[in-house]
Amino acid sequence: MTAGVLLGVDPQYEVNTEVSVGSPMDSSLDLESRDIIGLLYASIVQDQGTQNSVREATGIDEYTVATQKTSVPGVINVRIRAESPENAQRVTDAVVESMKNRSDYLNLESSRVLAEGQARQIRDLETEMAERFASDPYADVSGLQSQIDQIRESDGEATQVVQPVVFAQNNNGGEVAWPKIAPTSLVVGLATFLLLQIPLTIWGLMRKRRADALWLRVTSRRFGVESEIAEAVDGGLPPLTESRVVGVLSQCGTVIILGEVDPHQEFGDHDPDRVQLADFDAKWWREIPPDAINLGIVVIDQGDRSAEMATDAVERLVESDIPTILVMRRKRRDHPRPTEEEEFHAATSGDRA
Repeated sequence: MTAGVLLGVDPQYEVNTEVSVGSPMDSSLDLESRDIIGLLYASIVQDQGTQNSVREATGIDEYTVATQKTSVPGVINVRIRAESPENAQRVTDAVVESMKNRSDYLNLESSRVLAEGQARQIRDLETEMAERFASDPYADVSGLQSQIDQIRESDGEATQVVQPVVFAQNNNGGEVAWPKIAPTSLVVGLATFLLLQIPLTIWGLMRKRRADALWLRVTSRRFGVESEIAEAVDGGLPPLTESRVVGVLSQCGTVIILGEVDPHQEFGDHDPDRVQLADFDAKWWREIPPDAINLGIVVIDQGDRSAEMATDAVERLVESDIPTILVMRRKRRDHPRPTEEEEFHAATSGDRA
């Protein structure tokens, strides 16, 4: 069933690029400076200037970009997804070219970082010299002094631009990166298994059409997401989930809510543009990049027959590495619990009888 749903989703192709800060063999950059400058490049990849450069160079608007640090200091991963392998590669080339061209900003920032790194190295060497003199007033510290002199002499070279270097690149063999469809043999085997167990299959499918406590528990465990089942007022969110939304908004984050939610629900004085509402099957990733979303919420009413669509919505959020909460709004009790006075009258009237 999941494979069938995903087949209807527009495929995304991906290019992963490892970008190094300068040459990996350049010994003039210490590890901490490499790491800091790498973060500068990562921020540039996703800013408006790079987006404008990509649009001018390729004419492509429909793509997503994500960056992350790697285990190697000064090496960042740039992940580009687009609707075709060619577009993903074109956008990647344009992003890398934009990083190289925007040297003025990087020159100022990298020079500052390098200067701070050199000052840090000198302080460490001077501290080591002081420690040696403290233990031995006649200690030979000429080697340490020589290192300090070399760092100070290279101060003029610190203003050179640290250019990004493509360290490695992988386009996933031109295959679809998302959604990930199971191999054909697995789909055929699953279909055969379902045909052999028609009665049980029909029962299972009928059950999945409605949202209930069992579905909530199974789905949340399957995808490893948080869940909440509670009453909500006027088609809004339950209290705990609403508090999570407010917490993210207070940190200037962005929240996407999939399902039927009252669009007029208030979230304090926070920017309403940072609360995105969409249907279960909406192609929300075309409007807002997944890496820009800090929290995803899938909300459904108890007994709703759209449980399968809600499941697919959860899967898409999880596949996009978005923290997700699955919410089922419980129906209100038709007969409220009797008050203590009503219980007392009921009990005493029974005794009199």
